Formats: sequence, C-alpha cells, structure tokens
Amino acid sequence: MLAFLLYTIIGFWLLGIISKWALRAFILRKQRQMEEQFGSGGGGFSGFGGFGRGGSHANTRKSEGEVTIEQTEVRQDGYTVNKKIGEYVEFEEVETAE
Repeated sequence: MLAFLLYTIIGFWLLGIISKWALRAFILRKQRQMEEQFGSGGGGFSGFGGFGRGGSHANTRKSEGEVTIEQTEVRQDGYTVNKKIGEYVEFEEVETAE
C-alpha cells in the first residue's frame, strides 16, 4: 500500500514536470508560427519575445500627412462597393405594431 502511494506521488510529480515542458514547447512553436505568419514587430510581452505587437499592420503604416485614394466599384444597381470591406447585404426595415 505504501509503495503504491509512493509510485502515485512520483508519477504525478513526473507528469507535472513533463507537461510543463510540453506546454512550454507548444507555446514557443505557436509563437514562431505566428511571427512567421504576421511578421515580428519587436517589443511585445517580455516573456514571449516579439509576440503581441506589430505584425502586418506595422508594415502598412503611412507617414503623417500621406493621402491614399482607394477606388471603389460602382455596381449597376447604383451601390458603391469596396472589396476590402466585405460583402454588401441589402436589407429592408420592417416596422412592428406595438
């Protein structure tokens, strides 16, 4: 009975150590994947090296005073659509009787 209790305690202790290492490796791998996908902007959380800031938006910043003009498509029904915004959804307001 005492041996079973000792093995159980040692097993949980080892499981805790192994799971801590595995979780750390998993988080670092995901961090590297996100840095590759979004770019490293520097800074970020101190424990995660450049994770949390920057990314694709840091590369597209415009200098102060710079003006950009984006063309929008005018459809045949007269609606203006910008493809970066998303899809236009036509809706109709319905009044409810109270």
